[in-house]
Amino acid sequence: VLENFKISIGRRDANMYLCMFENGVEGRYFFDADEQTKQKQPRLMEWGYSQESDFINNLFSYLPFDSMAHIEFQIEMSVIQDKQTEYGLSYFLQANHTISDVPQIASGYATLHLRRSDDDIWKIHYWRDERTNDGIATWSEIKAGF
Repeated sequence: VLENFKISIGRRDANMYLCMFENGVEGRYFFDADEQTKQKQPRLMEWGYSQESDFINNLFSYLPFDSMAHIEFQIEMSVIQDKQTEYGLSYFLQANHTISDVPQIASGYATLHLRRSDDDIWKIHYWRDERTNDGIATWSEIKAGF
């Protein structure tokens, strides 16, 4: 899943990106934004698959063809079980989009809970975003801007 995350962002492939999330058939995906951003943007409190789909399609539509988009992860923690996995990872996202009041760079800590579907495919069930540096935006802030 993490490798597909990187590839989908780099290729700007919304379908590949969205295939990593539970979409209601397997379960219900939920994004838990960082607390500071949730207070400023209450709509982030109800963020599921539909909002994730809108976000990634909008983000990719505002990325000029020749601009950069990439994500880096550093796994800090992992708990791997038969049907569930949890990752704790630091991330750095750069998306050189054209929306002037939305950050282009984000950094933070993500906790991802993945579940294995009946057809043996890992999907993100839960994603918690945490702020690690007050001077740098989080992924939550980029999502809020779209």
